[in-house]
Amino acid sequence: MLPVHIKEKLKDFFLEGEFAMIEANGQITLREKSQEGKAELVCTLEEESIVFFGPERKVLPYLDTQKSGAASCADAFVFKKQKTGDKFDLHMFEFKKTVNTAHYSKAKHQFKMGIYNARAIAGFLGMDLGEIYLYIGFRNEDMFPSKNSSLIALRANNNRQGTDKIEEWKTGECLLEIDGKKKKFLFKKVCLDNNGYGNIKVNSLER
Repeated sequence: MLPVHIKEKLKDFFLEGEFAMIEANGQITLREKSQEGKAELVCTLEEESIVFFGPERKVLPYLDTQKSGAASCADAFVFKKQKTGDKFDLHMFEFKKTVNTAHYSKAKHQFKMGIYNARAIAGFLGMDLGEIYLYIGFRNEDMFPSKNSSLIALRANNNRQGTDKIEEWKTGECLLEIDGKKKKFLFKKVCLDNNGYGNIKVNSLER
């Protein structure tokens, strides 16, 4: 069961329609709409969870949104209660129609800012965070060099950042700098169909 004090805070202080409390083995559909198109991902959650929709529209009001990157955030937060104990794992989702190295770089910053904003929510609710997992939902993938360009050639052209992103994409480990320290986070690639639809069972990710 979700702790009573968390339920009370959600009911008393949070906007209706901006979050959902999901029972164990329940489902929730995450939706994102942009100029590039729409995405709908049906998530099955084994444990009780709290889902926050559209956090990119509700970043911390203390942030100066006129500063570059300050208003960046992921598209959805899922706080899933661990099977044992009182901790919650954070599952963070970002959607892109097409993923290339530039889009992945943007997603990395959205994840970073998302972690900061999600921690603020968790702190207000009195939730103890456990693991953090990242998800990228996409229709098209364009992460790898063309047939005429090898990874060796890219390295020769001093495109180290591009090759690092490709390696992260291949290994499923996203390197972020959080609180001045670099840390690797596991992330899952979620391939959507041509209409932007997909489904996933939200579990703990493993290396």
